Amino acid sequence: MGEPENVAGLRAQLDALKFQGASAMREFETVTAKYGKVLGQSTESYEQLLAKYAALQQSYEQVKVAAEGDGSADPYVIVLIDAHSHKFRGDLVRGMNNGGSQAAKLLTEAVRQYLPKTKKYRLVVRVYANMKGLSQEAFKAGVLQNNQGGRSLSAFAVGFSREDTLFDFTDVGDQAIVEAKIVEMFKLHVKSPQCKAVLLGACCSSGYMRVLEAYSLFYEKVSLIQGKSLDPGIMQLPLKKVAFSQVFCSANPNGAPVELPAEVPTNILKTEICWAFQKEGCFRHNCKFKHVEIGPNPQAPAFVPTNAPPSPIPKRIRTPKPPAVSAEARSRNTRSPLQKSIFATHLPRQGITGKIPINAAAERLDLYMKAPTSAQWAAYEERMYTKKPCNAYHLHDACDRNPCPDDHAPVSPDVYYCLQYVLRGFPCEKGGRCRLLLCYSGHVCQSDECVPMKHDECTMPASMHDMDLTLVDWVQPEMPKIDWAEESEQAAAMNGRWESHDAPLIDLLA
Repeated sequence: MGEPENVAGLRAQLDALKFQGASAMREFETVTAKYGKVLGQSTESYEQLLAKYAALQQSYEQVKVAAEGDGSADPYVIVLIDAHSHKFRGDLVRGMNNGGSQAAKLLTEAVRQYLPKTKKYRLVVRVYANMKGLSQEAFKAGVLQNNQGGRSLSAFAVGFSREDTLFDFTDVGDQAIVEAKIVEMFKLHVKSPQCKAVLLGACCSSGYMRVLEAYSLFYEKVSLIQGKSLDPGIMQLPLKKVAFSQVFCSANPNGAPVELPAEVPTNILKTEICWAFQKEGCFRHNCKFKHVEIGPNPQAPAFVPTNAPPSPIPKRIRTPKPPAVSAEARSRNTRSPLQKSIFATHLPRQGITGKIPINAAAERLDLYMKAPTSAQWAAYEERMYTKKPCNAYHLHDACDRNPCPDDHAPVSPDVYYCLQYVLRGFPCEKGGRCRLLLCYSGHVCQSDECVPMKHDECTMPASMHDMDLTLVDWVQPEMPKIDWAEESEQAAAMNGRWESHDAPLIDLLA
């Protein structure tokens, strides 16, 4: 009896398993059907998305071609000029109305020659100035014989604007407005797809530096026009540079547009030719370079300083008022170049972006700065006696003194250069070990009147007079750690101390 019962129980279990299996199979078929449906929908959605992406990509390419190609609507090139930092040539200015017209023609030719692919594009030129101040500057510099009415350059501006309907020379009445106008015009046009190139002739202002740094994505279409004064911050930016010396006063008047390298070519750094000998004559004992006359050389290095995050303000930052040059200093200054010490002329004249020059002993070298002219010193002295410019604001673009006792108003390129030159006369505390890229203190004595073998009266230490000035390498800078509050307190603590401390600048002014 037991055996049939076991068979019946096993059969019942088997029937139950068959039922469960059939139920599981139905569930499996249901899930499989749902999965197939979802998979089909996903595949359809993916194909739809892929098609949309392809359509968008095609539309983007069409828009890109339309915007960048020669067939884009109304392509143009714009030139923005600060007439204070980029002064027109004196011979053009003296021509008044006709000179303005000639300047416009020469500028057009120069731009077309520099950017030959844009000959079919419209050329827009905007020049801004404080006409009263600019006319006064031209009169003081001897460019104009008289300044009747206070705005003698108005005729030149009229002639310039009349030459082309897209050329404007505008009097805005204030130099600060000049900067604001150019900055906003730059922002407006550099982003426009119709604008194919922006040529900027403006420098020596923190506002220009800030806008160029903020719009670094558009560097491909921006070119800097070199003026007579060089701005260390702007000139070091990785931008194309050009000199229109047939139109503007330039440090290198060569006539035709000259495209300037952003960095020193390797062949220039390793050249065996003595550039000091080419310039003024070399008096270095056992000079390693060749003293051969090679004539004008467009590849000869020019002074183009570099830039980096600002270094701390030197503790001896209070800029002295320029003292009157003594009769003895004047007599020394009349000596010929062969009689003067030109120790500093062996310094490198061109910087490499983001690098510091050093000699074989790993001592830091400065870039060569030529002594300011008497006209530049006169402009500097006049500004100093009117109201002292704030060094932190103009050189470091970072003044946190509130209120600041010094002047934050724009300075002329000549005053800006003198500010830098004066600070080079104060030794850096770290000396040759300094690795802060934008350190405005001196690391080498650059005074024309300070003979390397006799420097007892110089404020620069002996170590900065007998250095090896042979450039052997360019090194990476250190990132500065700045406590601006502490530096401002130190600068404020020095307030007034330099008023009677004129002696250190005698050599610099000679």
